[in-house]
Amino acid sequence: LVVVITFCSITQAISQWVIQPSAILSTGFNSYLFKTSPSLEVIYKMPNDEDAFYQIGVAFGYAVMRPTADTFRTFAIGSQFLPGYEVIHSYSIFSSGVTSDFNILKHRKLSPVIGLDIYFYTITIAEQYYAEGLIDASTTGDNYWLLAVLPRIGLRYKLGESLIIEAGCGKNISITGTSTALPFIKPYLSIAFL
Repeated sequence: LVVVITFCSITQAISQWVIQPSAILSTGFNSYLFKTSPSLEVIYKMPNDEDAFYQIGVAFGYAVMRPTADTFRTFAIGSQFLPGYEVIHSYSIFSSGVTSDFNILKHRKLSPVIGLDIYFYTITIAEQYYAEGLIDASTTGDNYWLLAVLPRIGLRYKLGESLIIEAGCGKNISITGTSTALPFIKPYLSIAFL
């Protein structure tokens, strides 16, 4: 973190800061577990030239996933099938990564953009499991990690001399980690300050 802050301070004149609120729309099995949830990222991009064909950046973000139900019905296998339940108390995602943007139409106010981001997620979960006579356990602060890529496409518009607005959508694709796959679609709106 110290290296990143030092680097950002040195390169301030040729960079831009981006605030990117987004939504996480769970897909696959996770769509049963989680509702659409908010996310917020801060991105540092270089160069600050909005007409550049290519930009690279570093991103830091946070999301809180909201479960679709208070309690999920489950079962456990002992000497027989035993009914049970699972409660997800909290599910937080911290992200850090590298972003890359390709500005298709240089020197235009409106341009399509494609991007490919690589993220490292740290996932913190608090949950409770219960199956009568077999399991009664609560976990708090379980931590997992996941490495993923997020290809995306969007549309960028230069608003005045010092502001760029971009809207788009990406799809998270898990590569490896200690967590199960985290498939989601991520529509976003970013605001860049030159």
